[in-house]
Amino acid sequence: MEEIDLRPFKTFGLNPFLWIEAEELSVIQKKYLQLSREFHPDRVSQDNDDAQQKAEEISSQINFDYSQLKDFWKLLEVVLSEGLKSANCPVRHPHQAPPEFAIEYFELQEEISDLGLSSEQAKLKFAAFREKVLRKLEEIEGKVKTYAARFPYQGFGKNSVPWTDSDLLFLQDLLENLRYLRSFLRDIESKIGT
Repeated sequence: MEEIDLRPFKTFGLNPFLWIEAEELSVIQKKYLQLSREFHPDRVSQDNDDAQQKAEEISSQINFDYSQLKDFWKLLEVVLSEGLKSANCPVRHPHQAPPEFAIEYFELQEEISDLGLSSEQAKLKFAAFREKVLRKLEEIEGKVKTYAARFPYQGFGKNSVPWTDSDLLFLQDLLENLRYLRSFLRDIESKIGT
């Protein structure tokens, strides 16, 4: 597998991963605290503006990278973005909403324009659709996490990425479905006031 420069992993000297348990995250937190102390701007002479600015940039990068490493969804977005870019994957056309949800969603939209949003029947249908979307979101989030768990935390080092381009494309498809479903959910909740 090809080596990839994913900044959060590089900053902390970690082998690339997609899944980390809470107790393993504490190891990264210790490394974060060590790097934060080592590169804190207050440790640099106030007389040298260039060194002060460089220390602020490094400190900011450490903070940003740590925020990505400790948040599963942010880390997944970084890995997908950088991994697919470096793999030179062909540009894919924008995904479509899951068809089984898109059709029902647009039928509900038409019904609201016919009956009006205050219609009790429309509100009940929207509430039922909301529950269906929530169940599907939970199912897809579970699939993403289960798939990501195939690439667990492996400690410090400089190993190449453990996943393939097809792994990333599969995860990207799941995330696109999540985005559409979350968009449906936001729209539904804004309409029925949930």
